[in-house]
Amino acid sequence: AISCRAVGRIAEFAIHDLSNLLWSYPALELDAGCGLFGLASRLLAERLPADTAAVIEKLAARTVTTYVVAEVSEFTNSLLEFAWSFAFAGEDMVEVGDILRRSLLAIATVLDERCSWQSLLGPSSGAVPYGLGPGWGSEVPSIVLDLPGIVAVLKPPHWEVDARAGGSLPGESSGAPLFSSFLRRRFPREVHPLMHCNEQQFGIIHRLDAPSSGLILAGKNFVGYYTLRWQQDTYELGREYLVLCHGRMCWGPRVINAKIKTSKAFPVTSKVSD
Repeated sequence: AISCRAVGRIAEFAIHDLSNLLWSYPALELDAGCGLFGLASRLLAERLPADTAAVIEKLAARTVTTYVVAEVSEFTNSLLEFAWSFAFAGEDMVEVGDILRRSLLAIATVLDERCSWQSLLGPSSGAVPYGLGPGWGSEVPSIVLDLPGIVAVLKPPHWEVDARAGGSLPGESSGAPLFSSFLRRRFPREVHPLMHCNEQQFGIIHRLDAPSSGLILAGKNFVGYYTLRWQQDTYELGREYLVLCHGRMCWGPRVINAKIKTSKAFPVTSKVSD
């Protein structure tokens, strides 16, 4: 019923409101019906070129700070919400997908051209200083793939991936070495300002629990970052998890249902609770 009423007034929706509407149906595992996704696809094809041009014009006309980037991020996040909604719902996104992706990367290209470390981290940026966190131990992350806009890093256990939507609070840490401190020391801010910006999650697109080890993907610039975000939200990226167990187990599928206990004295470790 809601989708049918929305169809009648869909032209009145702002881009952000429309992305929230479409996102809600697959998120709640509801069938939109009434041709909502098809109508939204046609509407986006009509409106996105002009809306994207307006965002790019804003970036070109204003001094770029973290506040401006946050405003632009609201629009790019809406584009990614559209992509996720169509992909998760299994809706046809051949035409609208191309428009969404081109809009996303066009904005990313201008962000890379306009953003410097001074604009994202300097005194006039409004950014809150963010430290390097606890000292490193003997085992440190290692870069396994370094592309022009993307890097894949193998995170060892007991490193905290300090990437949170909206940024992490300065001094907010589990006591483990911060993964971003490795990126910030490895990639100079003069060349890769995005990887030093807490509000943009240092370009990191996903997290791993501190006790775990595995690959972490990050964008070295906005084009790389949004390329990864697009692949993640359209399910072009996959994940595989490997768990190592002590002792002998019988062959075949097994279900382990046990509570996990963490230690306040050693917050980066966990074990099965008795």
